[in-house]
Amino acid sequence: MKRILLILFYCFTLGVGYGSGQTLAELREERIRQEEEIQYTQKLLNETADSKKNEISRLKLLNRQINNRERIITNIRKELNYINNTINKKEDTVVILGNELSVLKEDYSRMIYKAYQTRKSYDKAQYILASSDFNQAYKRIKYLQQYSRFRKQQAKEIQDKSVQLEGQVLELESAKDRQAELLNSRRSEIANLNNEKKDKDQFIQQLSKKERELRQQLAEKQRIYSQIEREISRIMAEAVKENKTGEGMAMTPEMKIISNEFGQNKGRHGWPVERGVITSKYGRHAHEVLKNVQVDNPGVDITTEPGQAIRSIFSGQVNSILSIKGGNLVVVIQHGEYFTVYTNIVNVRVKKGDLIQRYERIGNAYSGEGDKKSIFQFQIWKGTENLNPELWLAR
Repeated sequence: MKRILLILFYCFTLGVGYGSGQTLAELREERIRQEEEIQYTQKLLNETADSKKNEISRLKLLNRQINNRERIITNIRKELNYINNTINKKEDTVVILGNELSVLKEDYSRMIYKAYQTRKSYDKAQYILASSDFNQAYKRIKYLQQYSRFRKQQAKEIQDKSVQLEGQVLELESAKDRQAELLNSRRSEIANLNNEKKDKDQFIQQLSKKERELRQQLAEKQRIYSQIEREISRIMAEAVKENKTGEGMAMTPEMKIISNEFGQNKGRHGWPVERGVITSKYGRHAHEVLKNVQVDNPGVDITTEPGQAIRSIFSGQVNSILSIKGGNLVVVIQHGEYFTVYTNIVNVRVKKGDLIQRYERIGNAYSGEGDKKSIFQFQIWKGTENLNPELWLAR
């Protein structure tokens, strides 16, 4: 009964470890991505440390850095929970294996001692020859053979159990080392987070003195958003008008295929820039500095290095190239019933009607003279429905 319970315990332990192993791997992979983004964001922050132009974008970078830092701390906490559970299970396993090994060794010692005492009285040959008849002699031979095999089996079981116990002890030590490493990382991340929050508070105090300038910047941005939205509505109206049936947009068979594939790839689309960080999220949210002011963002603002190449996230057809005052050029690409919008673009390399492939370069993110970063906005539409790009891009 004891052996059956022990087997069930091992199976349960292995099952939990295997089932949680993938989760732990995902946690570590996510933390690596977050650490890479923190390094890249810090690079952008360092490069713009002395810049007085568009200070609000620097605050957004700092906010992004703080958010990533908080996610890493949460991630570490989850990893620690996993490691702590692993350590508890390993410690229980070590105790059980140690107890079982002791029992096996005691049984084996008694067996050897009994065999030694028996050998004092007579040896194997005498034991067999002392049989009353051939049948008894045969049974005694079989008994001695079985006894010998059992002794070998017991010795091998002790050896296997010792190896298993040693392996569990090594894994336990490794888990404790990882635990100590994570605790140190958490302390370091918390210290960095506190410093970054302090910097943010000081920066907000400085920017709050420039309320008039910030309101002007916000009004200009909302004007650009509104103009782009009007253009999207116009484009959609024209597309629907071209459809003779009056039902939805007019699409070629090829465009219908592209549309279906675009929709099926939700959450897996590549980014419109090779490397960048989202510094303003989609939707309605509070302004970073101005009190009681809401910002309604129809896309995501992505901050990247100056002049980075902007690329189409999927194959499609260039529907329009718009010139927006204060927003440079805006490229609208149609993917069937879906549209992707790329704003603040210069050096546009495509023209209206061009068929383009996924990741094909369409231009560069604009950066003014002396700017050490570029900011562009990316939007996704399904007909007249504005979608959250973060839900469509791969993480």
